[in-house]
Amino acid sequence: PVMVLSVSADEKYYCVYASHCPGWVLAEDVAICEDKEEWIDAWDIEDEDVLVVYDDRIFTEKSNADPAVSRRELSMGTVLKQASDEEIAAASGISNRAGYNNHVVWMPVRNEDGSYGKTLALISESAKVSEGYLPLTRENIAMVAFNSLGDEYGWGGMLSSEDCSGYVRGIYKCFGFEMPRNTTWQKVMPVKGFDISEYTDEQKMELLDTLPLGAVLFFSGHEMMYLGHEDGKYYVISSTSSIMNPDESGKQRARSIMISTLDVKRA
Repeated sequence: PVMVLSVSADEKYYCVYASHCPGWVLAEDVAICEDKEEWIDAWDIEDEDVLVVYDDRIFTEKSNADPAVSRRELSMGTVLKQASDEEIAAASGISNRAGYNNHVVWMPVRNEDGSYGKTLALISESAKVSEGYLPLTRENIAMVAFNSLGDEYGWGGMLSSEDCSGYVRGIYKCFGFEMPRNTTWQKVMPVKGFDISEYTDEQKMELLDTLPLGAVLFFSGHEMMYLGHEDGKYYVISSTSSIMNPDESGKQRARSIMISTLDVKRA
């Protein structure tokens, strides 16, 4: 959900509040809701109506009949509302197609006058999407996390990619959890946590041995998802910008979602 805070003098940019963070975006990339009720309806979806994307990204099919929903990119954690049987029956067609072996969803669109609208769209049943939020199991957490393995690092969502906090946030959105956008706010969420800055290495390892897969580990400027331990090594997965070279002579621009051990030094 996006809320417009102000408009630039030349009216080409909106200052918006989205994902708990303000920023400037092109006005042509924003659609304006008519009122609060329409704004709430655009994103406040009942659990039983949810279709959630749990792949790193999927794309709608290319369509000449309906450019507004043609080749739309949907990233991990995207939530759309499934159309009801009555809504599907009332449609004369969806992008000039029938809905065989597809999920039928409502897709947000921007009308020519800049107002918000929505239209029916199809998402193939072969896509990694779930009707309803995924069950919260360790197996599912690992499966979703690994769907992005090797993807580009993108600070603040640049390059249509995720940084460390955006990556973790997207994973847990697939299970119905709404997390803040950055590490600063995520660290103060009202959940069970431990400050281990004064722990010895032995105490840290004792705690790590008790943590489940999916626990989030923080240090200044970075966060990681804990995977587990094997042969004395502790493994994490994260969207990482830079790490030190093995010989510590300099840093590597890793710029990837990668698995590493906790003894890998960060730049």
